[in-house]
Formats: sequence, C-alpha cells, structure tokens
Amino acid sequence: MDAVNLPETTEVDTRAKEALSLATEITIRDNETYETACAFLKSLKAIEKEIADTFDEPIKRAFEAHKSILGAKGRHMEPIQQAERVVKPKIATYLQEQERIRRDEERRLQEEARKRAEEEALAEAAELEAEGETEAAEQLISEPIRVAPVIVPKMVPKVTGVAMKENWRFRVTDANKIPREYLKIDEIKIGQIVRALKDKTKIPGIEAYPEKLISAGSR
Repeated sequence: MDAVNLPETTEVDTRAKEALSLATEITIRDNETYETACAFLKSLKAIEKEIADTFDEPIKRAFEAHKSILGAKGRHMEPIQQAERVVKPKIATYLQEQERIRRDEERRLQEEARKRAEEEALAEAAELEAEGETEAAEQLISEPIRVAPVIVPKMVPKVTGVAMKENWRFRVTDANKIPREYLKIDEIKIGQIVRALKDKTKIPGIEAYPEKLISAGSR
C-alpha cells in the first residue's frame, strides 16, 4: 500500500505564524481600528482555505489508507476473537465447577473434624465424670468446640497467563429507587430544547442564556 506523502508546508507555516504575530499586536481603540481588526479577521479565512487546500487531500488519502488497513486487520482478528468468545466461557465454567467441588469438600472435612472434636470432648468428659470430676466434666462439655480451619488446595493447575477474575456488573431493578447522585443529566436533550426555545425555555433547575460568538467570512 502506497505511503501518504506530506505536503510542502513552508509557505503556509510562515503565513500562519505571521498572522498570529499580527493578531497579538492588534489593539482596538476606536471604530477605525475596530474595522481594521474585522478586516484582519476576515483575511484569516483566506489563510485557512490555503491550509485546507494543502492538507485536505493528503488527509483524505491517509484516512482511506487507515480505514483499509483497519478493515484488513479486523477481518483477520475476527476469527481469533470468536475463538476466544467460545473457549473463555468453557474455561470459566470448568474453574467455577472445580471451585464449587473444592469448597464442598472443605465443608465436608470441616464438619467431620468438628464431629471428631465433639466426640473426643464427650469421651473426655465421660472419663472425668467417672473419676468424680463432675464440675470439670460439665465445664468441658459447656465449652464451644474449636476446630482448626480445613483448607483443601486447588487441584486445577495454574497456567501462566490465564486467570479468572471477578468483573462486577449491575442491572437496574427499579429506576425509581435509584438515588439522585447516581443519575446523569441528559445534556444533549436539554441542549436541543434550549437551542429550539431559546429564552422561552422552561425546564426546572435549568437557566437558558445566550453566548455571544463572533463569526467571520472571507467577504
């Protein structure tokens, strides 16, 4: 694909810098200098057109080349992205299932350890009772059973570069219950109404006001 050549810009660059220098020197004191400033403002349009004529065609060619290359890249990437969308849920489902199995096993072993500790405590209390240590036996039985936590290691091999993470999302269940601080003002819609109705705009909490802008043509 052909490279886009940059245009020669020495002349327009010089004119643009000269225009900026002249703009900083302008002082409007009376009607005559005001008219001079307005004439200068309109003269800038000629320089803008020259800059546009210099760059628009190369920009168009560069944009077309950029769009073509992006399209080619997208066509090559799409099968890969589809493959990712197919295999990622399968991996996530397997990992979730294995984690569920691991946690179930942890709970089962934890319950077994608790029951063993309870049986041992009852057996020890029975021995104390038999030896006449009734108070000690009662105290032993009344104490809560404490068992060290059981940790079942993960059995799924760790693959470098592949990991599962939680991505918390949300869904709206009742829009009327959402607090005000989480609501966003529709600036686009309000702007459309203000531009249409101008000073007749009546939206609670909104003040419409005009912003004065200077426009200039080449004539």
